[in-house]
Amino acid sequence: MFRKNPKFQHQQPASAKNELKLTEDDLLDQLALKKGSGLFMGAYSVEQIEAVCERSGLFPNLRKQGFTDFRILIEPLEDFSQALKFYSKFIDADHLLGELRVREVKIDPPEALADFFDKEPRMLAMDWLLMQNPFRAFSPERLRLPGQEHPGLGQARKVLKILLMFCRLRRLSGLLNFPEYFHNAAIYQYAFHFYSPEQEALLTSLPRDLHPLDLAEMSWAIEWNCVRDLANSTIFEWQPGSQILPIAPGFHDYLVSDSYSVQVHGWCNQQKFELDKNKFEFMWQREFEEIKHV
Repeated sequence: MFRKNPKFQHQQPASAKNELKLTEDDLLDQLALKKGSGLFMGAYSVEQIEAVCERSGLFPNLRKQGFTDFRILIEPLEDFSQALKFYSKFIDADHLLGELRVREVKIDPPEALADFFDKEPRMLAMDWLLMQNPFRAFSPERLRLPGQEHPGLGQARKVLKILLMFCRLRRLSGLLNFPEYFHNAAIYQYAFHFYSPEQEALLTSLPRDLHPLDLAEMSWAIEWNCVRDLANSTIFEWQPGSQILPIAPGFHDYLVSDSYSVQVHGWCNQQKFELDKNKFEFMWQREFEEIKHV
């Protein structure tokens, strides 16, 4: 499932173009919440989170996979944020099922798009989201993806359901995440859209030009620098950008606007990629056994 590098906490991805600006006011807000760090997001107890996980179907689904005796830990971090960790039976690294790091941020939209947004809209930013099965091995049918240490749990939609509930309770404008890998963004494109039309276009142009590679193969090809950006005569590198799941009308209106759609299609037409087949096949043969973990 999704994994995002903690280095993106409290800053926008520096390498992405036309990115949302996150104001620094959220640092003060997080510092104020530090006094109540025993509560998740300064408001929710372990017991409340357990109840939400039950009602949402997350814990029942995990029990069907053989997990029992769930343990939840709210861990304060040095940068005034928090980590919400889920374990099965024992609180240690070998029994870690999931970890979530979120924070509320204020968005400073560009002046040209001010009509689409409320004044200083707030969003729930996911700096890190990990769901894993530490007791299951990778297989030829379930290959390891870049960034994974263990197979996922298949509970992405349940987790999003919980996060959206938090957003609505706190009257936030939506969810914000920064996919660290191409496959993260591709998996979540059913609900999320990139703020940048250029980045959104990559979710169409890369599969188009790298066909017939599947998602795992595409993600590894990008990770191994096997994809050429023909438009810029460079090796393509995936850059994390702001991906939005809108709740407030302003964000939704922007992402479904004609202006946004025209820009996405325009970038799709400009973007051209090519697979270095020889390099990819060499890397795949060399790494395949390690990727399969069998």
